[in-house]
Amino acid sequence: MKNYMRLLFLTGILISTIVTKLQAAPLKVLHLSNKAIEIEVAPRIGGRLTVLRRPGGKNLLLTSPKNVTSVDESAVPALRRDKAKFRKFFGHIVWLGPQTDWWRQQDFDLTAKRHGELWPPDPWLEFGDYKIIKQTQNELVLKGPHSNCSGVTLTKTYTLGTDATVKLTVTAVNTGKKTVRWGLWSNTRVSSSAKVYALVNPRKHLHYQMDTWNTEHERLFTYELTNGFFHFQEPEKLSSKITAYKGKVGFTPSVPIIAAFIDSELLLKATSPVSQVAPGHYPVEIYREINREYLESVYELEFHGKYKTIAPGERISMVEIWQLLSPRLPDQPPAQTAFLKKLFNNSNTSLAPSLKALIAE
Repeated sequence: MKNYMRLLFLTGILISTIVTKLQAAPLKVLHLSNKAIEIEVAPRIGGRLTVLRRPGGKNLLLTSPKNVTSVDESAVPALRRDKAKFRKFFGHIVWLGPQTDWWRQQDFDLTAKRHGELWPPDPWLEFGDYKIIKQTQNELVLKGPHSNCSGVTLTKTYTLGTDATVKLTVTAVNTGKKTVRWGLWSNTRVSSSAKVYALVNPRKHLHYQMDTWNTEHERLFTYELTNGFFHFQEPEKLSSKITAYKGKVGFTPSVPIIAAFIDSELLLKATSPVSQVAPGHYPVEIYREINREYLESVYELEFHGKYKTIAPGERISMVEIWQLLSPRLPDQPPAQTAFLKKLFNNSNTSLAPSLKALIAE
């Protein structure tokens, strides 16, 4: 009997050690590359795109930490609503719109449903463990878990092109038992020091969010239109009183492309034109924050897809094409927007054929 109890005790220690080691496993990333471009994707945190760069170059995406493989899997938040333990990994993620419905189309957290909580996002989309469906040198297909919050399952496909492009395809299938209503929401995070532009449609409404979370210590960005392109103006340096600059704008673009000059690279993020998006949102939304807390400083480059009713078994999809270019330009809005204006002309051969075809749909 004593030997039996001793065996049980040792077995318990062994199992505990194995579980601890599994929990402490570092986050894994999947790598795709060719001669023109390379990416890394972290399946364990929502199938999130964490690296976009030229081969061997600097990562153009903002992640926290800079190297997500330094994070243990045990540090990934649980799949529940927990504002205190929510973690901003940044990178590129896909949400669902509208934000006002994030917790209204579910029945497992009735408090959040009753109050219409606006934060945090669906934890299954942020921190779900995505499974590999297909992986080749130039293509990766990942499938997420069913979300008890949104009622859908996301499948993400990343495809590299030889012309320094990445095609991102996201499909949301209603895998629940009741009808839901959503639009796909693409959110790409880059450094707050980037120069970001989008061509505004002058016949459409432009909405600037005129509020802050701390009116005494936060200020709003001013913005400008140069050559028809929206961009935030550079603020003064943070003073001892002002801890952050913040601003968010939403509008319908003339051309569905967001352009971000990051160091010596230009990232073009394009999608097909869309008219009916989730209520309270716009086809293009750009958020910027410069914060004394460095890890809060970010640019968010956002697209909203078509807003639809999705019955059980039905699906919605969204496609983006990203392209990298390396123009040599003065780091000033007049030069950068003049370059973009010429670039967005459909006859320009610098744009990848797949990108031109997408925005012409």
